[in-house]
Amino acid sequence: DLRATIDEVRPDLVISHWLTVGAGYRSIVTATGVPLAVRGHGFEFDTGVIDELLDTPGVVVQSFPHLVDRYGRSHPRLVRLPVAFDENLFPPVADKDRRLVVRTGAALETKDYDCFFEVAARCPEHRFVLALCTAYQVEHQVDAILARRAQLDAPVEILVDLSHEKAADLVASAGIYLHTHGTSHPL
Repeated sequence: DLRATIDEVRPDLVISHWLTVGAGYRSIVTATGVPLAVRGHGFEFDTGVIDELLDTPGVVVQSFPHLVDRYGRSHPRLVRLPVAFDENLFPPVADKDRRLVVRTGAALETKDYDCFFEVAARCPEHRFVLALCTAYQVEHQVDAILARRAQLDAPVEILVDLSHEKAADLVASAGIYLHTHGTSHPL
C-alpha cells in the first residue's frame, strides 16, 4: 500500500514513471506532504494529464525537451528531462551486422520475450541475442526466461548482467534492435 509505505519510510521525494501512473498516485502522495516527481514517457504524452499534475502543488513533471515544447506553455514545475547518452559508449557506428538482432531489457514478465523467441524461430538466417539485466526482488525471472527459451527451443543467445560497455558494444554492432512489450499494460 503506497500510503502505508510512505508513512513508514518517510521519503524525501516520491518519483513515478509515466504521467498516468503519477496522476493515479498524486492524491495519495500529496496528502502525505511529500513532493511527487513524475517522469513522462513519449508514448503517453497528454496535455490534460500534465495540466492536472501541475495544478497540484508539490508535483513536478519531467518531460522530454521536444514534448515540453509541444506542451506549448512554460510552468516552473515543468522540467525538461535531458535525453542524454554517453557518447563514449554510443558513438555512431557504420559497420553493422545486418543479421544480428538484439533486445536488451530487464528480466521481467511484462517484456514479452516470447515474441523475441518466436521471431528468432522464424528467422533462422539471423542471430538473436537477448541481453537481460537481473531485476531487484524478482531475480528468479532470469531463470524463468531461460527455461521459457528452452521450452520453446528458441535459437536465442541470452546474456545476463552485461557491463554497460559490453551492452553498448552489442547494441552498436546490431543491424536490428527488436523491442518487445507485453499486452498486460495497454498503451
